[in-house]
Amino acid sequence: LIKEICKLWSGAEHQKEAEHEHRGPGTMFLQTGSANALKMRTLILGKAANLAQNAQQLHERIQSSSMDAKLEALKDLASLSRDVTFAQEFINLDGISLLTQMVESGTERYQKLQKIMKPCFGDMLSFTLTAFVELMDHGIVSWDTFSVAFIKKIASFVNKSAIDVSILQRSLAILESMVLNSHDLYQKVAQEITIGQLIPHLQGTDQEIQTYTIAVINALFLKAPDERRQEMANILAQKQLRSIILTHVIRAQRAINNEMAHQLYVLQVLTFNLLEDRMMTKMDPQDQAQRDIIFELRRIAFDAESEPNNSSGSMEKRKSMYTRDYKKLGFI
Repeated sequence: LIKEICKLWSGAEHQKEAEHEHRGPGTMFLQTGSANALKMRTLILGKAANLAQNAQQLHERIQSSSMDAKLEALKDLASLSRDVTFAQEFINLDGISLLTQMVESGTERYQKLQKIMKPCFGDMLSFTLTAFVELMDHGIVSWDTFSVAFIKKIASFVNKSAIDVSILQRSLAILESMVLNSHDLYQKVAQEITIGQLIPHLQGTDQEIQTYTIAVINALFLKAPDERRQEMANILAQKQLRSIILTHVIRAQRAINNEMAHQLYVLQVLTFNLLEDRMMTKMDPQDQAQRDIIFELRRIAFDAESEPNNSSGSMEKRKSMYTRDYKKLGFI
């Protein structure tokens, strides 16, 4: 639609310039501009009417009793939902509620058919969740409107050991948005999902799934109350989890994409922020054990490089070098 309007507008400008050259710069022409403005208005209204009609038809088609018809309608809905005008029309028909009901109860309706129609079932659920994510991304509907049953259903997809990758990816995206956009939903999601349940998704080979998993961990970390955040930090500090991230994410045989690098940075910052109070605590100068640890830290960090010996280095030079090194380590 935007391309068609720009093309029409560009044509009007060229025609206006040609008329100015022919008749002279002192003459104004309103006929061409008015005609093109009318064309643009008609074009916009026509497109809007078509989108409204499409929304109504899809709203009816996704409720079809035919599995094939329902699947095709959900596929179209997932594609069209990227358009904000269509999204508004579909949402006005209470489309979000229809999709959440399909996720909550529709999956049970076809549970008996999963063994013989598994590909169809998986695709149908995937397109339903895709449409839901696209519609919610427009920011038209509040995240606070969703039921506990819907949250539990989305969380159950994440907690399953074997599930379609597209369903898992969209379920993780939904949980992240719930946590970030609603304090009440954070509480409900935190009751359904734990870091321990998310760890297996980090051990896979799909970097997109790993990225969304770390994004959910970051969201839970960011929105957690102070007492809960420290508990999560203790879990994240465990050697097992750090080893999994190091082995399966950072040292995996593939390049780390920008979004993954960003999520890893956010996780690092959130973890370091919990150490701020300890970092700002002054050392007891009378505690020899603390002094020995700091001296050893400097030796490891700088490998005693450029260390002057007693015969050639003055005391002032040694003091200056120590000051420089400890400043680099963040102590001064």
